[in-house]
Formats: sequence, C-alpha cells, structure tokens
Amino acid sequence: MKVQTRQSLYSSIAFGVVFIIMSFLIYILYSQNAEKAIYKNLEKTAYIVAFFHLEEDELNIKEFEKVKKQFDEIVLGTGYQVYDKQNNIVWGKSDNKISSTVLERILNEKCLNFSAETDFCHGIFYEDNQGDFIIVVKESKDLMNEQLASLFWILLSALVIGLITVILLSKWLARIAYKPFSMVIEQVKSIPPDNPVNLIDSPNTKDELQKLTETFNHLLKQISEAFVIQKNFVNYVSHEFRTPLASM
Repeated sequence: MKVQTRQSLYSSIAFGVVFIIMSFLIYILYSQNAEKAIYKNLEKTAYIVAFFHLEEDELNIKEFEKVKKQFDEIVLGTGYQVYDKQNNIVWGKSDNKISSTVLERILNEKCLNFSAETDFCHGIFYEDNQGDFIIVVKESKDLMNEQLASLFWILLSALVIGLITVILLSKWLARIAYKPFSMVIEQVKSIPPDNPVNLIDSPNTKDELQKLTETFNHLLKQISEAFVIQKNFVNYVSHEFRTPLASM
C-alpha cells in the first residue's frame, strides 16, 4: 500500500471515529435536553389544569379568563387526567388510566416525571378546598421520536459526506505533500549504475526528506570515491602486467 493511500485511509478512519463519538454525544445530549424541556412544559400544563378546574371559585373573572385562554392554547392539545382521593378520574380522558402504584408515588413525592409506553407523563399532588387531587398530564412520544429520527439521519448523512470529503481532500493534499518525494525518486531512477556520480538535487523542504537526500548524496560521494579507487587500481594492475609482457 502506498504511503499516500495509507495516509488517506488513516485520516478517514480518524475522522470517522471522532465524528461517530461526537454524533453519539450530540444525539444523547439532544435527547436528554428535549426530554427535560418536555417535562418542564408538562409541569406548567399540570398547574394550568389545576387552576382551570379547581381555582375558578377563588379567581376573579379577569384572572380566570387568562387561565382559560392558557388552557385552550396549551392543554387542549395534550391528554390530562385529574384523580380524586379514591383514584377516580373526575376530569380528563378516562382511557389509559394510571396505575395505583404510580399515583401513590405522586402522592408521596408531590410531583413525578415518568414515562408510559407511548407518552411522557408528569404528575402533581394538588391540595384544594374542594379536596386533594392528583393531576397527570401527558404528551405523545411521536414528535420526540420523529425529531430524533431526523437528527439521526442528518448525522448519518453528515458522516457519509464528511468521509467522502476527507478521502478526496486527503488524497489531493497527499499528492501535493509527496510531490518532492516523487521528484527525488525520479532522480534516483535516472542515476546510471556504472557511474553513480550524479548527485540528487536537494528539495530544500527543511524536513526529513531534505536530510534523507543529503545523506543519500553523501553516500553517492563515498560510492564515487570507491569507484575511482577501483578504477585506478585496475589501471595500475593492467599497466604492471603490460610492462613485462612488452619486454618479453
């Protein structure tokens, strides 16, 4: 595998790992914050339900009209149930009744966030001159699930696009970064084996490549000197052999 290809592969793997970790954290944090916001809105909705059904006799007309307006704008789009001391529903939808165990927890803890199969739920214990009540408001998980699904596909698309971009950019940058290496390789290939005296032009890159080139040139000088010594020795020996033969 070429160094350029290996560098591109490593860059893509590093980007993929970092992006997956960041995407996982974003997904988890978004899910938690969205859930907290839902429960906070449900708590506000629960008190609006309480004021609308239980405080009409204690509010003046203007104040109750304000509560009624909030009830119409906020509460009507969500499901709610108001339970009396006997855990009977006195206001709200009668389907999907909350279990007595959960109602007992709400009674003891005064307020409780909990999750049903298809809904986020918030319950409060509310004391009134009409009696003690437990109010439970619900919001469907469908919207939350749709948002999380959209976020998942957005992050997945960003990962794919990012990986493709990183691969292309890393190949392009690697080609530029390794251009001096290619030039040095071509010069090394052009050196004749019987006359290794041509030195390689220094790439002047101020890095390991320049140091390697200078080291290689130093090696070429030593080889050239060895060739000269070998050539002189051969010439000397040949001369010494020719002289006796000429005399004979």
